[in-house]
Amino acid sequence: MLEKVQGMVIQGASTQNVLPSSTSSPWEPALIGATIGFVGAITAQIVSHFFTQRRETQKFNKEIYQNLFAPVLLDVYSYLDIVTHFRKHHDLKYGVNESDFRDKIINHIGTNLKYASPNLILSYEAVLRNDYEEDFSGYLSSISDLDLMLQFLDDLYELNQRTKLFDEAKTRKVNQYRVLYLIWVFLARYESLGVEKSAFQVAYKFYFSNERLTAKFYDEVNNFTGDKREKLNYILKSLIREEYTNEVNDVFFQNNLRMSMNNSIKRFK
Repeated sequence: MLEKVQGMVIQGASTQNVLPSSTSSPWEPALIGATIGFVGAITAQIVSHFFTQRRETQKFNKEIYQNLFAPVLLDVYSYLDIVTHFRKHHDLKYGVNESDFRDKIINHIGTNLKYASPNLILSYEAVLRNDYEEDFSGYLSSISDLDLMLQFLDDLYELNQRTKLFDEAKTRKVNQYRVLYLIWVFLARYESLGVEKSAFQVAYKFYFSNERLTAKFYDEVNNFTGDKREKLNYILKSLIREEYTNEVNDVFFQNNLRMSMNNSIKRFK
């Protein structure tokens, strides 16, 4: 009997040793809950800040478009169309003056510089410099006008890339005029033709394939590393529709560009 009781005591003691002892603090549940709540609050603040910042950025980008670009975008298009019109002295209405469009564009940019990119401000400053610095070349001052309008379209393109304000058709039109202005600037500097004389070449833009007037082609021309003659060749071979190849050679490559320009002036008028 005594042995049986001793065995039960020993068995009970062994059972007690097997049971796990609770060493957790009574504060642990509260601490875990507080940590989860803190992390949740921080995450909510970060997400809220992200969406608030995105809304503010979208609002400011829209403000940039409405104040800087929208009021004169069509004038930038019209300026190129008027100056490079193939029969401008015959087909344009009496009283249409490209200088009115130029002045409107430049004045508008000047009064909205707070919305302008650093590059656009530099281009505008170059135009202003012509008011007090002599242009001994006789053509560089007018090229700065084209540089400004090209930079204007470049900035609009970049803004649209971020905001997707334009649909596909409007984006395509921006790129078409970017390419045309880029070619015009290139020709204006080619053999020092200047803006007015190079306009006679750009007037043949109806030979161009509109499908090639794209952002991709703009980058190809802008990053071209060959000499000026090679670059002109590349532009024309890429843009000119095949059925007009001979006519274009007469316009751009008859002995030299300056001679062909004189022939273009006769056709232009």
